[in-house]
Amino acid sequence: MSKIFNQITNGNSLKEIKEIPDKSFDLVFADPPYNMQIGETLTRPDSSKVNGVNDKWDQFNSFEDYDNFSKSWLKECKRILKDNGSIWVIG
Repeated sequence: MSKIFNQITNGNSLKEIKEIPDKSFDLVFADPPYNMQIGETLTRPDSSKVNGVNDKWDQFNSFEDYDNFSKSWLKECKRILKDNGSIWVIG
């Protein structure tokens, strides 16, 4: 645990999170990819345009791949949270 205490880690989240011991954290704050690859015009209720994302980190081959990715990181977050911990997800 001292290896990760007060550290910022840059890497593949699914790989790095596996190095964290079970029930280590009180809080996980996550801002995951949204899979916003929009192939057509999408508008909000106020008629403003939603811009898609073309960045590699937000590209998935299918909805199934995105779902599997989401389930994987959420499962790992649950594992590293203490029993009374919380997860905050931006979305």
